[in-house]
Amino acid sequence: QDSGGVWPGIKLIEGVAAAEGDAEFGISRGRLMPRHRILGPSDASAETRRSLQESLVLVHGGMAQNVGPILEMVTEKYLLRSQAEWQSRQEALGLLDEILAALEQGNVRDRAIVADLHIGTYRTAFALADLLPHATIHSVDCWDIEGPPAEEAVADVRDLEPAPTANPRIRPAKATKFSIPLPDATCDVVVFGFGTHEIPRGGPREKLFREAQRILKPGGTALLFEHGYDLHNYLIFGPVIDHVTRRQEWLKTMAEYFSDVAYARSSAAVDLIVGQRRA
Repeated sequence: QDSGGVWPGIKLIEGVAAAEGDAEFGISRGRLMPRHRILGPSDASAETRRSLQESLVLVHGGMAQNVGPILEMVTEKYLLRSQAEWQSRQEALGLLDEILAALEQGNVRDRAIVADLHIGTYRTAFALADLLPHATIHSVDCWDIEGPPAEEAVADVRDLEPAPTANPRIRPAKATKFSIPLPDATCDVVVFGFGTHEIPRGGPREKLFREAQRILKPGGTALLFEHGYDLHNYLIFGPVIDHVTRRQEWLKTMAEYFSDVAYARSSAAVDLIVGQRRA
């Protein structure tokens, strides 16, 4: 990082709302300079830090001549809130919160076998592979419905996110009629990510949860994170958020298939629900 000498260790760079006394106050909603938060031992353990250190990858951000076109694209796509790009940005912000929560909890073993169940959006698989540098990620596209998804942005994301092939630890697969191509009791963790609400009730969704239950090891963890229907999400996404599954229904569904179901909510308006497979 360009400020690594000033801010050593693992840090989170966050935008800050402009407040009275800031030069931007009354002109812009946000402050130009971000806030740097150092993640302490309670946020990421020494073992987690060692695992990250052993799996570091240098990513080059591009030369200075690229800045102008990038800023132009950001202005067009994000500041003008083009629907697909804006929604993807909100989901990415939610995913960051879940990654930070996982770092803090540290309850997923680094060498875990993880099933990432999604509808053609592979971003969670990449995040899991980065977070767990020795884990195997089975990234399963579970979309098996004729015709386009109800949410137009989902079709856009499916077109933009091809199945990963470069990372040997991410193993893409395709469900057939919502049957997951993995053996019984072979996964430590099953993840239901953004978009699970697109799987229809009345058969397909129930079968997907039964399959998740089947492939989990006894005592294994099931994790679901989704945007809910509430004022916060309505302000972010607008009327399109009306079709998502409500939180209480997710809690009921998780309790039908898993035990010790618990709920938390992230600052990015994401509902996080966790449960365990019964032994």
